[in-house]
Amino acid sequence: MRTSSTRALTDELVERLRERAAPAAEADKLWSLCVCGSYARGDFMDHNSDLDLVLIGRPGAHDCPSGSSVRDLIAHMMGGRRLYSHNPHQFDWVTLPWNALPKPGETISLPESGPSIRLLNIFLFDFIAHLEVLWGEDPREALAEPPEVRDLAPAWFRRARNNHQLHLAQHTEFRIPMGAFNSIQVAQIIFGKRTLDKRELLHLYQTYVPDFSRKDFGCWMIQNKLDQCYPDHPAEVAPWAHYIEFENQLADIVGTDLSISH
Repeated sequence: MRTSSTRALTDELVERLRERAAPAAEADKLWSLCVCGSYARGDFMDHNSDLDLVLIGRPGAHDCPSGSSVRDLIAHMMGGRRLYSHNPHQFDWVTLPWNALPKPGETISLPESGPSIRLLNIFLFDFIAHLEVLWGEDPREALAEPPEVRDLAPAWFRRARNNHQLHLAQHTEFRIPMGAFNSIQVAQIIFGKRTLDKRELLHLYQTYVPDFSRKDFGCWMIQNKLDQCYPDHPAEVAPWAHYIEFENQLADIVGTDLSISH
């Protein structure tokens, strides 16, 4: 049965972190503790969105900060309550050594396959525009200019195709739907508007992305994302092959547009 508002719980948690994070952040040798994603952007959805927390280590440290003290602090603040969301872990933890931040003058690229911290490459524009510093330094002052999404799109879709095979081989198929959803966001930005706001995504995708045979499946994916309400209404999942076929067709549409425009 649906419990009380997760937005209210998240508001409470963020405010208490602002007030009390210092000892834990210093114990974890952090340089910055931030919130990004839907909460900072303003499209946080009750009983759907998780909380995206970014923990950055101090300059000169090469190891990723453990964040164990901050995690313990949050667990204490939660007091056994649960942040119901699409994420079974409740929070999306991004822990980074300071050296991992793309610095001014550096070329930002994407790996051909495998994991990628998209908020620091293809979606860096959103990270810079929508970020709340809860403790420490503002990382935006040390970041490179965000690249154009169009410039990274070819590598993004090559990587998507490589990841399909990788996930099937490693039995991590559950990651395929999220990759396809992110590709919808990339395509929408290229054809439509420079935003990751989920409230606008369906309209922008329908309006600006050119038609192709599997376009309606993308509409279903977006609506499915918006309709998720945990724990009562979890996500519906289609066969993996549907996501792969959709993303491959979307890659062709975007690739055609980029080849014409260049």
